[in-house]
Formats: sequence, C-alpha cells, structure tokens
Amino acid sequence: MMYHHVLSLLLWPYAFYVEKCIVAIGYFLFTESSNFLLNLRWHMAEKQYEGPAMMLVQFLFLIMYTAVRVLPIPWFVWLFVKTDFSQFSYFEMLLTLTCVIPLMLNLFWYSLIVKGALKVIRGSGKKE
Repeated sequence: MMYHHVLSLLLWPYAFYVEKCIVAIGYFLFTESSNFLLNLRWHMAEKQYEGPAMMLVQFLFLIMYTAVRVLPIPWFVWLFVKTDFSQFSYFEMLLTLTCVIPLMLNLFWYSLIVKGALKVIRGSGKKE
C-alpha cells in the first residue's frame, strides 16, 4: 500500500526538474492537509476515546477529506484533459499517467470513510 509514496518520492523531483505536472504535485501535496485529522482520529481510536470529542473529530475529518481530496477531482481531471501533451516526451506522458493513482486511492478511501459514517449514522457502528 506504500508503493504510491515511493513513486512520489522518485517521480516528483524529476517532474520539478523537467517542469511538468507542477500543478498536479501541488494539488497532491495540498491533499495531505487532511492527514492531521486522520492521525488525530487514529490516535483517539487507539486510546479508545468515545463520545462527542471523537464524533467531532470524525465529522471534521469527513468534511475536510471531502473538501480537500474529493471535490477537486473533477477540476483536476478537467485540467489533465486540457493539458497540451505535445510538449511531453513519451516517457513524461507515461509518468503523467501515474497522477491517476492518488485520485483512485482518494476515491477508494473515501468510499470506506462514507461507509463508516453511514454505519455510525444508522447506529450499527457502535461497539457492544
């Protein structure tokens, strides 16, 4: 599951060097701003926090993840489609396809987050 992080460490410096996909990299770095609440939620769960504080953190995480990682996806896809790839080498175009990986992962994780939120709303997500 960590392969996309390794790809980022390998490919992003090259992208900066050739000045390609800079907006995409900026967007992907911006999406990491939701990690604070993700990590806070994880630590609270590890300490078995429950109640209003945990619910608030989970709600804020859902809102932040939606706003930062999911809602911009149509804009990002539009930007990707609109890009003039005539200035890209074949290798750079191939590397650009890796931009799809974080988008797909964000949507995958979002589906799990929404399923978890629905369980809590329906009352079936509580421990007994």
